[in-house]
Amino acid sequence: MRASLPDSNSAREFYFAALLARSEEGWEASDVDLDDVETMGDLVSVAREVAVADHPVLLFIEQEDRWFSVVRLDGAETPRIYVSDAASAADSSCGALLLTELRGRERPSSMVGPVHGPIGDTAVLEDLGVSAADLLSLEVDALADLAEALEAAANLPGETAPRVGLPRHP
Repeated sequence: MRASLPDSNSAREFYFAALLARSEEGWEASDVDLDDVETMGDLVSVAREVAVADHPVLLFIEQEDRWFSVVRLDGAETPRIYVSDAASAADSSCGALLLTELRGRERPSSMVGPVHGPIGDTAVLEDLGVSAADLLSLEVDALADLAEALEAAANLPGETAPRVGLPRHP
C-alpha cells in the first residue's frame, strides 16, 4: 500500500508498506496503514492484528527509493528489525522510530550498522531462506525480491512484481 506520513516539518513522506502473516497454508498478505503509528508499540499492534497463532508476521516498509526495512514478530518476542540505510531512514518519522528502537537494544552478533548503511538484525529472515548476505545485497525496491524468495509474491497487494533472483526457500 502506498501511503504517506507527516514528517516533523509537516511535509508528507511517501512509503510502501505491506504485512505478510504466516499461517498453516502459507503467507497471507495485507495492506497496512501506518498513518496513525507514532510509537513502536503502535507498530507492533498493527502487525499483531494479522498474526496467526505464533507464526511470524513480517512488516515491509520502503520509502521513496531511499531505504527499506523488515520488522519481524514471532509470538510474544521483541520485534526483530533490519533497516537498509540508517542515514536515509533517520530523515523520516517511521525510519527514526525504527532506529530509536534499534539503538536502544543490546547488539546481537547478527546486528550491523553504525550511522550510515544498514543497521539491525541481518539474520531476520535467515530461517525463512533469505541469508544475511542476500539481505545486505538488496538496495531499494526490495519488497518484491524478498516476497519472491519467501514464495509470497503472488499474495502481495498491488502491482509488485519480482525483478531479481534471490534464492527461493525450498
